[in-house]
Amino acid sequence: MANVELKGVVKRFRAAVSSGRMASSVQAVGRLDLVVPDGSLTVLVGPSGCGKTTTLRLIAGLESPDEGEVWIGDRLVHRLPPHERNVALVFQGFALYPHLTVEQNLSFGLKWRRRREVRSAGIWKWLPPYRVAGHHGIERSEIKDRVQQTARKLGIEELLNRMPGQLSGGERQRVALGRAMVRRPAVFLLDEPLSNLDAPLRLEMRREIKELHYRERTTMVYVTHDQSEAMALGDRLAVMDCGQIQQIGEPQEIYDRPANRFVAGFLGSPPINFLDGEIGFSPSGIQFQCSDLGPRLAIPLDAVSLPGDVRSGHRVVLGIRPEDLRIGGLDASEGEASQPILRGRVTVVQPLGDLSLVSVEVLPDLTQGDVASERAIAKWTCKMGPRAKVEPGDVCGLRFNLHKVHVFDWGSGENLAMVATASAV
Repeated sequence: MANVELKGVVKRFRAAVSSGRMASSVQAVGRLDLVVPDGSLTVLVGPSGCGKTTTLRLIAGLESPDEGEVWIGDRLVHRLPPHERNVALVFQGFALYPHLTVEQNLSFGLKWRRRREVRSAGIWKWLPPYRVAGHHGIERSEIKDRVQQTARKLGIEELLNRMPGQLSGGERQRVALGRAMVRRPAVFLLDEPLSNLDAPLRLEMRREIKELHYRERTTMVYVTHDQSEAMALGDRLAVMDCGQIQQIGEPQEIYDRPANRFVAGFLGSPPINFLDGEIGFSPSGIQFQCSDLGPRLAIPLDAVSLPGDVRSGHRVVLGIRPEDLRIGGLDASEGEASQPILRGRVTVVQPLGDLSLVSVEVLPDLTQGDVASERAIAKWTCKMGPRAKVEPGDVCGLRFNLHKVHVFDWGSGENLAMVATASAV
């Protein structure tokens, strides 16, 4: 096992241009600093095109950085070819050899290494790697033992004599994982290995990868665009956008304290609810004000830390997670009089068995008027119980937990509570 470290890594790709024009370049990864601790399962997560797969390929050696360094353990490897880095890459596709059995697929990498060692010893045997003979490097008995051990761990012992075309999608994915495991690499690199599987099988394989990491404690770097998969799998998340890491840390920590509006909006299913407004000050304290909701609405922000340089009129974005939003009557009751009340109109109810997702349109803070014709100023989603007693068209009150509110700077997108914490240190 080994830790992985990227220091100031930059990767550019030459853009395709028509004849007669100067070639330009596109920066896929920019000044990236990343540390993957030894034995951790670190997930690179972000939207398509954010640079996560390019980062994985830079670690694997399939791409070379234009600037910066790549370290695996105490070795500087960014100038080494892939086969000298002691890493194993599991691709998005299964990438199995269709003409070889499962056993031959599992042992292929070890036998290829054996072939190189035989050739370097001066014994030139131009045979396929799965037929190399001799007594150099890894013994054939050890190769067989490794294949049997790996097949036992993955539950594919009965499949060793089958061809890939005779396997299901989940079985093929286990073979692809086993081909990486049998080499006993210092680092596992997994590039969206579950994206080609259907939903139930994806959940099963997610559990098996988690169990595998718990047993082996091998350093893993996992790439996915699925934020639910990232939250479930990773010891640590690195949320990426535009070739940069926006935030890195434990999954729950990032979910509870997102560094900026992008991270807050990307993590969470359904996504967080946003509302534009500004900071106001009154004798009662700091407030969030939204002119579209009328003069009556002023949400107290006493539970939120704000930087000292924030002044009245500072433009911000309020964020409320769907699980922290509650739908009820328009009258405050049961001790809820101190909670802010917005008016909403239910548009969609989605029963999901264990819960219901209710879509609502936030309405202006008016007590009179034709509700059906009122213009919505925001569209929010709320998580409710499985038997939510609301119907499309219902007008309701919206309440939320003031201690769970996030306040983001309108311009930079930064979480102002985290800025305040950093400036206080």
